[in-house]
Amino acid sequence: MTNADFETPSSLAKKYNLLGAVVDSQWATRLDHMVATVVIDRHWNGTACVSLRDLEQITGATRTNIIGSLRRIAAHGVISVIRRGASHRPTEYDLNFDFPNRRCEFARAA
Repeated sequence: MTNADFETPSSLAKKYNLLGAVVDSQWATRLDHMVATVVIDRHWNGTACVSLRDLEQITGATRTNIIGSLRRIAAHGVISVIRRGASHRPTEYDLNFDFPNRRCEFARAA
């Protein structure tokens, strides 16, 4: 693996850092952690495609709670909706890899 692999938006390191930022945030619930994990994991070629049905099956949460979690995650700027799902098409999300990571802030302060 070259250094160029870490410069791509969907690189594993960037996904890990984004998920770590969500987990470290004080606003995120446990369901937010699970939903963010699924959305970030499904990110390929610039978008993450996830249906509510998939999120229900993977997390075991209700549709209402998942929608609330997705709204909370989007309101804090972790994800944004590119195209809403319809019928059998999943919703497409964009990930904000520039979301502030408290781990990096602590490392800079030390």
